[in-house]
Amino acid sequence: MLMLLVLVAFSALLWLSLLLARDRAYTYAENLALADMAKTPPLADECPTVTAIIPARNEEEMLPHTLPTLLRQEYPRLTVVLVDDNSSDRTAAVAQEIAASLPPPKASLCIVKGELLPPGWVGKMWALSQGVPHATGDWLLFSDADILYPPGMVGALVSCARRNERDMVSLMAQLSTRFFWEKLLIPAFLYFFKLLYPFHAVNDPKRDTAAAAGGCIFIRKEALEAAGGIAAVRDALIDDIALARAVKSHKKNIMLLTAPDLLSRRTYTRLYEIWRMVTRSAFTELKYSYLRLIGCVLAMGFAFGVPLAALAAPLLCLQPSATTASWLTAATFAVAALASTAMILTYVPTVHHFGLKKVWSLTLPITALLYLAMTIDSARCYALGVRSAWKGRNYRTGK
Repeated sequence: MLMLLVLVAFSALLWLSLLLARDRAYTYAENLALADMAKTPPLADECPTVTAIIPARNEEEMLPHTLPTLLRQEYPRLTVVLVDDNSSDRTAAVAQEIAASLPPPKASLCIVKGELLPPGWVGKMWALSQGVPHATGDWLLFSDADILYPPGMVGALVSCARRNERDMVSLMAQLSTRFFWEKLLIPAFLYFFKLLYPFHAVNDPKRDTAAAAGGCIFIRKEALEAAGGIAAVRDALIDDIALARAVKSHKKNIMLLTAPDLLSRRTYTRLYEIWRMVTRSAFTELKYSYLRLIGCVLAMGFAFGVPLAALAAPLLCLQPSATTASWLTAATFAVAALASTAMILTYVPTVHHFGLKKVWSLTLPITALLYLAMTIDSARCYALGVRSAWKGRNYRTGK
């Protein structure tokens, strides 16, 4: 019990340090509020030309909901390029039908038939690279096919980039939390992302921390070319992080913000679907290092498992007898309660960000252990020769 008390004391210190830290990385200060941005829209004669590029693979069901929101943006100099990434469904035909059915005003749509994926490339990067040559103007908007754009969002991106003097602005879209497994796991996905890549550090030109959200990346064409173009990150499975690092390493200013008005329509109704999404890149985040995996297991176990074990110890009759050191049990439980409270308080802002009831913040320890299991499974897949698998493509190890 004494050893458990020591461990949980260090865990409590960790959580209190995070909770009370000056930067408070777990909060949502770095945010693009569309209502605020609308107060200072760009003038028509100051609007740069923007080309939105959408890599789309088997998205015929998604496009009728999302593509019109981009084509209908009230932005005078917007064109949309959709790259049909070797879809086996009617992705290209549906996109053409949508564009033809929308009344003006609307952005023009160019549909590019993607070529077969060459060796050394991942699918999304190959699709984007085929869209870039069709871009006109100085700015590019890389957008996933599942993103819903509210009116004025493209103009808000332009204003944000200019006002903050940024070469790249990335928006973290609001992910779906309609279903049980989404409520349990999706908020934690953003929570851990913000802890790994604190937004304030990403947005500080003096710091090396770089990250982006691949669903919406607004980038100056010159900055992309200076970083080596899409080819510089052609084999990156975590392409948004890789691109952000490449751009920032070339002394270009980047910015990462949450955007509650920008919605992802992608839903995950089953645990398996989220599990597959995480396992395709979790071990990549650890740089395919089993030593890092062991460190991750120990760190997650220490941060989340130790407080749970200390809380459960009295119930499991692990405490010493009252005649020897009953105070030890009470002290261990009290410190564990402190650690758990601090932990949960760091999660409350994320739960609030997703509009969920605060009771969901209590699920963080269990959710963290589920993510740890996904990470271990990602390493298992790598050991079996699969580096990543997504949308019918398997990226084997050693390739």
